Amino acid sequence: MNPAYPDLIFNGIHVCLSIQLIILGVFNIFSKSRRDSMLGIFILIFGTTFFYNLYWPDYNHSLFYNILLGGQKSMFYAPLVYLYIALVLKSNNTFRFVASHLALPLVFDVVYLFTKFVYVDFFRQNLMEVVLLTAALKMVLAIFYMIKSVSLFKQIKLSLLSSVFKRYQWFIWVFLTYDIVTNFYGFGSIVFFPEGIPFETYTALSKFVLKPLSIIVSASILLFTILENERIKRWIFGSKIYTGYDLVSESDDIKEFIAHYFDKQKVYTEEGFDLIKTLRSAKIDEKRFRLYIKKEHDKTAHDFINDLRIEEFKRMLLDDANIKYSLTGLAKQAGFSSRSTFYRNFREREGKTPKEYMEQMAMK
Repeated sequence: MNPAYPDLIFNGIHVCLSIQLIILGVFNIFSKSRRDSMLGIFILIFGTTFFYNLYWPDYNHSLFYNILLGGQKSMFYAPLVYLYIALVLKSNNTFRFVASHLALPLVFDVVYLFTKFVYVDFFRQNLMEVVLLTAALKMVLAIFYMIKSVSLFKQIKLSLLSSVFKRYQWFIWVFLTYDIVTNFYGFGSIVFFPEGIPFETYTALSKFVLKPLSIIVSASILLFTILENERIKRWIFGSKIYTGYDLVSESDDIKEFIAHYFDKQKVYTEEGFDLIKTLRSAKIDEKRFRLYIKKEHDKTAHDFINDLRIEEFKRMLLDDANIKYSLTGLAKQAGFSSRSTFYRNFREREGKTPKEYMEQMAMK
């Protein structure tokens, strides 16, 4: 057993937490969901890391033990935690996206094990440099994913229920902060104490900071994983995690529809224009379109179209070729079917009547 872990009470608590994480990890890995598999791999690695550290002196030179539990598996922490949240977006749920985030940790782990067991003398002679490099790289990786998570949460904020959004924020930021702190400790202990941390300082840090923090984070991860179980989540939070906005997380087709039918063809100006029929002909789901307009423009589809018509009316009003038309005639060409609808919408939007607007433009 590792002499750096003499506290039997701490060891006992951590063993209980780690065993539960390992069991949950195995169950999640074999889930049909790619997201659950990412969480499963993460908690499995996190759970086995304690056992690797606890029995490190006994099995450190075993290739099998290192491949299974050792090496630099903790390099996977940050990308796996990020992936679990990122795969909420269906556009990210691809093998290529997952592989792009796990490639670097995998390569580094393989290189580390290869160097350790093939270039044994080189590894031993440069052990401190290797430890320093791995701690620095893991710290940078955690910071990188902390920054990426800020952008990610902006993307998914409207797609998730508020309670789910906050739970995911808490999970990723608490763990990544812990990852940064522990790797900074490993990095700083070598840089600032090249001869080793004084025994009293190490004992105090271990007893009052590192060990309690380790137990708190392990328990938090265990709690989060349990609450993410479908049955438990349905019982406590309800089965729904998405708002309707997840339907428009991918909206390129809607943007193309607006650009082609509204900006270019201006179909809303045509007599008898029917939004539903136009959407069907373009194979755009009506609910998705309405949600997109609400999300991007904070208005209903009806108001959005009437705003386009008002803008078209204002454009035609500036064209000398249309001087022969009355205001009502221009409004009809812009797509309004009735004078009252046009006047009401115009006044609500511009704060003045069409005639007042025209007179104001004439003065300019």
